[in-house]
Amino acid sequence: KDPNARGVGWLLVAVLLVILDSVLKWQAIGKLPLASSVLPDGLFGLGLYKNPGVLFSLELPYAVLIPFSIVLLTILTFLGLRAWSSSPRLAAGALITCAGAIGNFLDRLFNGFTTDYLLFHPTGAAFNLSDLVIFVGIVLLCTAPHPKDPHIPLDKGR
Repeated sequence: KDPNARGVGWLLVAVLLVILDSVLKWQAIGKLPLASSVLPDGLFGLGLYKNPGVLFSLELPYAVLIPFSIVLLTILTFLGLRAWSSSPRLAAGALITCAGAIGNFLDRLFNGFTTDYLLFHPTGAAFNLSDLVIFVGIVLLCTAPHPKDPHIPLDKGR
């Protein structure tokens, strides 16, 4: 199969994930009760949690968070483009991670917080589709073949 077609496919998946995540967050803000008012009836629930921070609600100043996000997205985009034809899993991992990061970045930029709506009751964790997408992307990045020597093209370093 043509590697460029495969790359375009992953790019399309990434764009669709950002759109779906935005729609779900918009629906959560408009329709879900605040997470603090949701009673834990089971393992998972739906509720609105306006997360002011990043991973595990860790709060970072915007002066740190925005530049860090831009640098991270730039690195992942470069990695995805570099690996486009030689390491599909690496490229997919980079693009999928970017999709999740962009979803949360846009949410933070426009709303001032990240909209979490999936509640995991036993731990009190709250997350969203972008968080799940980032996790899947990181798994792909970690399991993709990497060259041992940075001067060896990705397809020769397996």
